[in-house]
Amino acid sequence: MLEDQSEERACLYALGLLPEVDAQAFEAEAAGNERLRQVVAELTESLANLTLSTTSMRLPAEELRGDLLARIAAEPARVTTDRDGLLETINPAFTEMCGYRIEELRGRKPGHLLQGPDSDPAAIATLRAAIYSGTACEVELVNYHKDGSPYRVHILLEPVRDDRGILVGFRAIERKIAN
Repeated sequence: MLEDQSEERACLYALGLLPEVDAQAFEAEAAGNERLRQVVAELTESLANLTLSTTSMRLPAEELRGDLLARIAAEPARVTTDRDGLLETINPAFTEMCGYRIEELRGRKPGHLLQGPDSDPAAIATLRAAIYSGTACEVELVNYHKDGSPYRVHILLEPVRDDRGILVGFRAIERKIAN
């Protein structure tokens, strides 16, 4: 069983109520704690189900779907990886953007599935160098949807460090760029 304080922070994190600096510290703590990641995933799913059930009481199904898709489209795609760049978590906006589900990506390097013939080698090298050195970077490149069609994306990659400053992973925020 998790400590009460960890459970409370997990709840606040799932609700999006932790200040950014606390959210970053929590992500670093959760990166090394499978049980804590599981609690957050369960809370997030419960909150999503609660939102769907209460919203569906007020809206017809088509309006609900449109509203949820609009909220997902407005939210940036988010990815977290371990310190070697192996994917750990994604948000619904990421799935909506590229078509891949977490089960298809977890434990893999996102670029292995998302990059292709038109992906800029210099941008890929910048991402790899940032992961290798544990630093932040910002790039634009062509990625590929699960169906093989290309799209342009802006990626902001940031290292995630624990309380001692040790690199535990990376967080990426991605936004699709209009052609």
